[in-house]
Amino acid sequence: MRSIHAASLCLSLVIAAPAISDTRADIAPTIPDARITIDLSPERSPGPVNPFILGHNIEAADNWRIFGASHTQSNDGQGFWNPTTRAPIPAVIDLANTARIGALRYPGGCLAHNFDWKKTIGPLAQRPNYQFGLEEWLSLCRALRAEPVFTVPDYAGTAQDAADLVEYLNAPATPAHPWAMKRAENGHPEPHHVKWFELGNETDHGNHQLQPKRRMTIDEYVSWAREYATAMRAADLGVKIGVNTVPGDGINAATSGWNQILYRDAAPFADFIVVHFYAPVVPRDASPARLREAAEGAMAVTEQWAWRLRQYRDSVIAATGMDLPIAITEYNIGAFQNTFRFSFAAGLLGADLIRLTLQPENGVFMANHWHFINGAWGMLRTHGNPAEAHTDTAAFTIEQRAAYPIYALLGQHLGTTLDHIIVDAPRATFNGTSGTVPALGDARQPSQILHPIDIPETIPSAPMSAPGKTWIIASAGPQSFTVDFKDHHGAAYPEVFHFRKPDSHPWINYRYSFDAYVETEPDSDRASLIPASQRTFGIGVADARGYAATRSATAVMGVEQYSSWHSFSGEFLTLPDHKKIAILARFEPVRRFTGRLHIRNLRIEAVTAETLPAYAQLTALATSTTSVDGQRTQHLVIINKNLDAPITANIALTGTSTTRSTSPVKYTRLSDDPAAQAPATPVTGSLAFEANHKLRHTFPPCSITAFTFTISN
Repeated sequence: MRSIHAASLCLSLVIAAPAISDTRADIAPTIPDARITIDLSPERSPGPVNPFILGHNIEAADNWRIFGASHTQSNDGQGFWNPTTRAPIPAVIDLANTARIGALRYPGGCLAHNFDWKKTIGPLAQRPNYQFGLEEWLSLCRALRAEPVFTVPDYAGTAQDAADLVEYLNAPATPAHPWAMKRAENGHPEPHHVKWFELGNETDHGNHQLQPKRRMTIDEYVSWAREYATAMRAADLGVKIGVNTVPGDGINAATSGWNQILYRDAAPFADFIVVHFYAPVVPRDASPARLREAAEGAMAVTEQWAWRLRQYRDSVIAATGMDLPIAITEYNIGAFQNTFRFSFAAGLLGADLIRLTLQPENGVFMANHWHFINGAWGMLRTHGNPAEAHTDTAAFTIEQRAAYPIYALLGQHLGTTLDHIIVDAPRATFNGTSGTVPALGDARQPSQILHPIDIPETIPSAPMSAPGKTWIIASAGPQSFTVDFKDHHGAAYPEVFHFRKPDSHPWINYRYSFDAYVETEPDSDRASLIPASQRTFGIGVADARGYAATRSATAVMGVEQYSSWHSFSGEFLTLPDHKKIAILARFEPVRRFTGRLHIRNLRIEAVTAETLPAYAQLTALATSTTSVDGQRTQHLVIINKNLDAPITANIALTGTSTTRSTSPVKYTRLSDDPAAQAPATPVTGSLAFEANHKLRHTFPPCSITAFTFTISN
């Protein structure tokens, strides 16, 4: 046992605080102090720090036609790789190692949908557009000391291709394993021992603009995944297979129809469940008020994700009796078309997710930030030609965005062991936004039915005729309508009717259900008109202000799979300021189509939104490393999630009993406006513990602070 004396502590704290912090502190309301207690007893440790939580992603396309009909070019590893020297770029590796990348997922992302790994191996002369291929990715993983994670294509290739991949990566190079022999020919006689494989990426949303256009149903995905898992395990029983849930904010963790079938039918043959978190959602043209709301949502959402992780795990246990681990192979703020994804608030969200997922009780064994460099989301942006990075440093430069210094700060202040920590912090309420439910009170409140929405007795006739788009919407009785198509092709989302928000309740969502089927012409070949794996007909529910303005909509698709009545249901989670809701017919046929969509028994209920508890405004993570001579280096990372007010914390150390000597005390921190996209400048200083092993410190608003102190013999 060890005791700590004031003379035995070395403290290092890292800080970046512009003048705006002082201004906000002057006008901010008084916040109660927080209390943080770190128990240094080894027996209280939750376990080792899992490096896989510090994961990132890399796409195999150099940002080239990711959502196009094809993408067959990858030469610089999105900025990691110099194709001239055939090696990682040292300056990029230095930045990556500072942030400590523990796992690297490849080749995507949505780019994995039609990835052909066999085109990326072999002599460079035979793959001129893939100078960065499978072997280069693995070489990069070795340079980063990162665990490789491979996303198996879901809309290209065969189960045999996946089995060949496993053989190439993991089998001994003997005549019985011809693909492993090819690996040896390519300069790698020893197996790569790649263990982690994710079956598809966000398979439920289809393959975008790739041809032929496809979109699996959940039953098709389960069948596909089972076939691939069997083939891959036949090549190597040691591989670990993950199956993917519906991506998004996690609110649908337990209720999504896709997820419910996945838990029941796919989880039994899987080794882990794949989850993607993107929230809160920020529309393209968000107003300053909406950006402020998004920043508050980013501070609230990580605690809500802890609830969602429990729902994922409980749902799998209920369906299978197994507690499968979770891999969050993509996460970020949901600013898909807004540069708020590069903001300081988005970086704090990521750091707090790392804090959350490092705790073993949340059941997460891997978390991969989307993503590290270039692409549409990179926290680093390169300028210039990577092929010239070795000859002219001025011709190749690296720009940091706001999130990078946050990840670097965290990466440099993580030990090897988690320490037991108790945080008693003031809590904040939040009224909610898209992707983040209201945070109120001290307990979860489930959704409650308010009342039904009146459906028009007669749906107004709405004909439409334009090149490639011809339909007529007509009433078919109460709560029923039809849509007739004639030689129609291309996507269309016509409004059937709309209704206004029924009362002044701040958070109203809508549950809806209907029966439907698609009728084709009597002499037509239904299979050719509506190919399998293309979910093309359904009902949408949207904020009437439009999807581009709000990013607020949902849909139930797959009606085309049925030639007789079938029941469907869904739930629309709204924005708190919505005034009017539009009910849409949705058509996304790939081929010209003539026929009729039938809808009946359409019912809509207004329901209260689920609420989760108010969130802690101060969060903390304690880790340590003990050297062979017994010296302990202690790290403490604290995030102030209050955007306007400083918070003072009283920090106490317990659980030791042996007198130790000291070393000098230093410190550092990062703080900025939540919307800032440039990197914050670190500010450093000094602190000292009091004689009773306590420290009192005030943390600026919207900040992350990293302490380090040593306990020496």
